[in-house]
Amino acid sequence: MSGADFTALLTKLQPLVPKELAGKPYSIQPGEEPGTYLVKWGSDSMVWKPQPWMEANYAKLGPYYYLQWTRKGLPYRWDVPIEDRAKMPAREFPARTIAYVYYMSGAKNGWDQWDQKIYLPDGSLRSETKFLEFYASPLFGKGMEYFTPSEIADVTRLYMWEAVEPEELRGQGGITTEYKDENRVPEDLLYLPTVRKTRRLAGAVAQQYFPGGLFRYEDVTFNTALAQLDYKIIGFKLFDPPADLRGYRPNDYPDVKRIGDAGDVVAILETTPKPGVSWWYAKRITYCGLMALIQGQDQAFDANGTRIRQSDDMPKTGSVLHMGSPDGPPAPDWWTSWGAESIQEFSTGFAQDSWETVGGFNAPASGSMFSEDTLARQPMTLNEWMQ
Repeated sequence: MSGADFTALLTKLQPLVPKELAGKPYSIQPGEEPGTYLVKWGSDSMVWKPQPWMEANYAKLGPYYYLQWTRKGLPYRWDVPIEDRAKMPAREFPARTIAYVYYMSGAKNGWDQWDQKIYLPDGSLRSETKFLEFYASPLFGKGMEYFTPSEIADVTRLYMWEAVEPEELRGQGGITTEYKDENRVPEDLLYLPTVRKTRRLAGAVAQQYFPGGLFRYEDVTFNTALAQLDYKIIGFKLFDPPADLRGYRPNDYPDVKRIGDAGDVVAILETTPKPGVSWWYAKRITYCGLMALIQGQDQAFDANGTRIRQSDDMPKTGSVLHMGSPDGPPAPDWWTSWGAESIQEFSTGFAQDSWETVGGFNAPASGSMFSEDTLARQPMTLNEWMQ
């Protein structure tokens, strides 16, 4: 695209920029340096700069890229008009900005291979793990072959995972069922390859570590609003993460092209355990973008107010995702998946980098995919798993 054509594109996009977000004036303008953008929200401002890890369209358009998710007529997650998103109930934000980031309403299923590395406090590599995951929802009239009639009435999501490396975790996997009734705790089955049996996990597993790393079940499988927790929007801010933050640095998984949420206005979601509930944190603060409707960051605190963990999230969009198979054509550009996530545990000094090596939608998987038989096959690749 020539310089003149790009200028014309920005001129065309400018009227689509929301004039106001969360009650304050908002604007995007080209910055003083080429490729940068000056973003203002009320009295706050930031300069958006392209980075080597960014997807091509995002690196070119900057915060203008988020406008594709503010259009009218979009399906869930973006069906709420942009002018009303700051008014959404707090309990809706986990589903719209975390859980359904990778459950596209136009897809019958979603899938990916996910790698992660754990680092010791001295920065050296402790372990590396590889997972497969597969998911579907009946809420949008797609992928109904994965659900029984009773599940179609009661269930919002099915999620399945399996570890393929290292050897000591290989074959371990699970299936999570989430229900429409918000007071019903999701059910989780854990498959143990050593005994070739599954066991049902209690609802409290949501706060425990997910196998092989620093994720909690609450981050991976139980990531909509939970019955044990209270949610509250406590404010809004212009999201401006520092460039030297873990996950944003040039050498943090440089081959994983992804987007961020810098320059968006984020809702500040506070999550706390309900009275009488013991949880792994006393308070969790999550930044949820209003235009993109993605989670940018969350921080967990103990009862003394000490920050014990931080997670930074960078989704992928359809240009780097695939339809049908790991080498299939790209998905629609506005579709999303979770992409990459970095975790720092300040209480232990450990850190984790996780990312999708490949992901996409609409695999030719049978209606019996979510079963113990699938887990028991112990596949090594996505292609083996999804046939």
